[in-house]
Formats: sequence, structure tokens, C-alpha cells
Amino acid sequence: MRRPWSARTKRRLIRVGVLFSVIIGITALVVLLPNPHREAETFNDVPVDVPAPAPEPVAAGPKLRKLLINETDTFVRTAVRRHDLAASWPLIHPNLKQGLTKKQWLTGNIPVVPFPAKGIIAWDLDYSYPGDIAADVVLQPVPKSGLYRKTFTIEFKRVGGASENRWLVYSWVPSGVSQALIDDEHAAGVAAALENVKGHQGLSPVWILVPVGFILTVFMLPLAAYVVERRRSRRALAAHQAALAERHSRDS
Repeated sequence: MRRPWSARTKRRLIRVGVLFSVIIGITALVVLLPNPHREAETFNDVPVDVPAPAPEPVAAGPKLRKLLINETDTFVRTAVRRHDLAASWPLIHPNLKQGLTKKQWLTGNIPVVPFPAKGIIAWDLDYSYPGDIAADVVLQPVPKSGLYRKTFTIEFKRVGGASENRWLVYSWVPSGVSQALIDDEHAAGVAAALENVKGHQGLSPVWILVPVGFILTVFMLPLAAYVVERRRSRRALAAHQAALAERHSRDS
């Protein structure tokens, strides 16, 4: 015969049933109730924004290089050196002019890093793209300026059609500490060291004789005093012996 459940067991079963009922009810509410903040996903046929591929580099022929080197030389002699700024005006791209009028440009207060250049000693192509070319330019300072050779990066942009072949200076940026500066400082340090070694003729004999003479004086004075005193003692002893001998001869 099946044993009836106790009152305690019945109460536990009721509590478990109520707990499961609450859990099931909450789960049903979460699943069945609509979410007011959820927006329906929509799709369209707009293509993904893919970045444009980088332009392919192109070769800068000798004729173009010669043209850009000549423009760089004119730019350095005028805008960089702040001399005859009117001649530099036609070479400057609007980006570098930064909205300045020609009258304002001629005042010399322009966005071009100045440098007291004697001339260009190196012009090396950095990159060359269609309509965009840059080169590293090494400038030699004027004598007695106290400056070292300096490297700048000059950038050109082509304006107008390809048939015009017209290029303007788009930017002029210092390239930090130039290797020429490091080489010059190293060479100057070596030259100074060699000059010091060359000018050094060794110690004068006077500087050698002075300490030697001092050492001899310290040691020779006591020795000389000892010799003199010993001679005096010998003379006194000889005189005393002679006196005793003479007295002894008189007594005898």
C-alpha cells in the first residue's frame, strides 16, 4: 500500500511548482512581448565605399627633371632667400600662397621657410606620380652664416593640361636634421682634435727642471749640512788631539 505524502513534502512540492511557474511566465513574457526599441533591418543596393587605389608612379624624364631643377633654383634664389619675390610669384601654387595677394607676398611675410642659401648642391627625386612630384634639395649656406647644409623637400603639382607641362611649387618643408649636419659636426670635431694635437709641442724643459730641482733641494740641503758638520767635527777633533799631544810633550 502506497504511503501518503507528509505535509512537509506537500509544502515543498507546492513551492517548487510555484517557482517553476514564475520562471516559465517570465520567459514567455520576454520572448512574446515586442521590443519597442528594435528597428527592423533594411538592406539596400548601395555599394560599399572602397578607397580609390593609389596612383602608379611614373618616370620623370630628363627634360622634366631639368625643368623642375631650374624652377627649384629660381624658387630658392627668390622666395627662400627673400630676394626678388616678384619673380617667385608665378612659380607658387595657390596651396602654398594660402590666400595671400601678390602685394602681401611681396612683403616677405610668406609661408616659405627661409634659408640663406648660396646654392643647390643636391637635387634627388623623392617620388613621381602623374601630376605630383617631390624631390629632396640640399642647400649650401652662404659663408660666415654659421649654418650647416640643410635638406628640404620640395613638392610640385602640375596645373592645366598635360600638354602645358606647367608645374608649380606646392610645398616646401624642412627635412629635419640633415646628414650633412652630422657629417660636418663630426668632421669639425676631428679637425679640432687634430689641431690641438698638432699645436701641442710637449712639455717645456723648464717644467721638468722645476720639480727635479725642488726634489734635489729637499734632499740635498740636509746632506750638505751633514757634510759640513762632519768636516767641522773632524777639524775640532784633530785640533783637540794636537793640543793634547803638545801638552803631553811638555809634561814629559
